[in-house]
Amino acid sequence: MEHCPERVAVAVFVSFLMPAAGKPMVFVFEQLSQETRPEDRYMDCEFETNVAGDHQRPVETFRLGPQYLKQRLYQLSPAEDVNVTLAMAMVRPSQRFRDGMTMMNANVLTAERYGAVRRAGVVAEDDASFQRRMASLNPGTEGAVRTSHGDSRVS
Repeated sequence: MEHCPERVAVAVFVSFLMPAAGKPMVFVFEQLSQETRPEDRYMDCEFETNVAGDHQRPVETFRLGPQYLKQRLYQLSPAEDVNVTLAMAMVRPSQRFRDGMTMMNANVLTAERYGAVRRAGVVAEDDASFQRRMASLNPGTEGAVRTSHGDSRVS
């Protein structure tokens, strides 16, 4: 969106997990960290450091655990839901990007380019206050779709 805002008609963020223009990308993680107690923050997520390629720059990866998925991402879905089971089967390790210039630089997403793209968010009424706070940090975000149905799907 920052590089080619003219090519994006509207950006839709599920659960308002969206970065804010003029703030470093790590800001989203910092805000999320304020929502949870340290002992609950990562729950059963797995972290691993891989030094296979470059010992000077080890790569830290994480994998979301089943309890984290159930309690944080699919907390509104019925326990017997096939999509939750499928989501848990599809979890793969992801690289953590908390360090580095891209994550720490406040000028990565500018109001002139990223901020010029129309944005919308989807949030459930029962979602945590974090999503509502992130929406308030992104002025101009349109049409927050609120639903009280925990089994609604976004595809």
